[in-house]
Amino acid sequence: MKRRFERIFENMLSTSEVASVLGLSTRTLFRMLATERIPEPARDPKSRYYRWRPEEVELIHQEILRKRA
Repeated sequence: MKRRFERIFENMLSTSEVASVLGLSTRTLFRMLATERIPEPARDPKSRYYRWRPEEVELIHQEILRKRA
């Protein structure tokens, strides 16, 4: 049986997956985090890697589109 945290994080995206979906490099995504242009996502308690909810990715995508318009 998986732990509760493992189940929570299994449907979330990695940073490289998010960057790919958004058409950005991971470096650009980290730069956006560092300058607080986007909110910091949750971190996996074991690996400490960022894990992104699909809703967060959609909000970032909308923000990128809004700034390009």
